[in-house]
Amino acid sequence: MSFEEFIIMQQKKQEKSSVSAKEAIEKFTALGEELYGKIAEEWLKDAIVKKQISVGRTNTTITEELLGTYSADALWIEIAGERLSVIPIGTYLIGTDARFDVIYRGRECMIVHDMENGGWIVIDRSKRIPRKRVDAAVFQGLIMDMMK
Repeated sequence: MSFEEFIIMQQKKQEKSSVSAKEAIEKFTALGEELYGKIAEEWLKDAIVKKQISVGRTNTTITEELLGTYSADALWIEIAGERLSVIPIGTYLIGTDARFDVIYRGRECMIVHDMENGGWIVIDRSKRIPRKRVDAAVFQGLIMDMMK
């Protein structure tokens, strides 16, 4: 193999890596949209319609070793003047392809995508609570527990 052939081969690897990174970021973005949709249009819908809760988005930057730096939306949830944040963390993690942290005044709880069965799972490492599949009751309970 000549040096020129080597360089061409390396360039092809980089192009292939860029394409898969773009696909991973697009998938992560789509999963974020799915999660935020469930939060606003299912799990908190009644309270939002009654104007007891407001939600919005802010842009944030994520840096991952395999994907580089990219932007993603974070979601905020405001209840009685207090804000919780749902922050995107990343894609290449053990056991999941999407992790988001719910944060309120220094307290954190993870929500991860269930790659095998679809849907979302909440993990509260600080309380050693077993993993729970997220639905409206679990998400609302998470908010109440965090804002005590």
